[in-house]
Amino acid sequence: MAVVTGQLLLANPSLSFQLEETIRKQFDEVLQESIAKGGITQEQADEQFEKFGKPGAPFFTLLSTGGVLLGSLVSLFAISLFCLLLGKSAMGTTVPYLKIVEVVGLTLLIDMLGQVVTAALMFLTDSIHASPGAALFLVPNIDLENKGHVALSKVDVFTVWKIWILSTGLSKLFRRDFPKVMVLVLSLWVLWSLFSIFTGFSAGG
Repeated sequence: MAVVTGQLLLANPSLSFQLEETIRKQFDEVLQESIAKGGITQEQADEQFEKFGKPGAPFFTLLSTGGVLLGSLVSLFAISLFCLLLGKSAMGTTVPYLKIVEVVGLTLLIDMLGQVVTAALMFLTDSIHASPGAALFLVPNIDLENKGHVALSKVDVFTVWKIWILSTGLSKLFRRDFPKVMVLVLSLWVLWSLFSIFTGFSAGG
């Protein structure tokens, strides 16, 4: 689904231009040190961007498609494994791994719906930074360099929905009270969100 919405964005000239400028900036930041040391020239960096980093380029499409599919699979099984270990350590219970995979899989379906809504908001607002998060209503111009804006963008109805579904499913599997599981899942989400905001690392959620 993320691949499809990505192609739709590329079909919009304004959004495609914004996406290209954002990726080019990130691309240049990564290569700037090599350019400064003389490892590569600016012309070579531009060639690399045109081949691998420019939205719509064959290699970009291949890498982004593979990255989305691989990332979804890794997230599914990694989060499920983490929940399994969490059940054993914090809840003192053991649940079949595939049962947990089923519950986590539901949250990925919610992610897919969230991506569709996000794409629609991008078209409506003509901004690749639009999302169904609190930032949409509280911040006129979202700046991804502003950690406060990033934090607000992470709080949206789909995130709340995912936390609710995951907590409900795990509470039934672990046979523990829903409020206790909800607090634990929410706390872990907050910690992960803070980590991703301050490090810039993101693997979904």
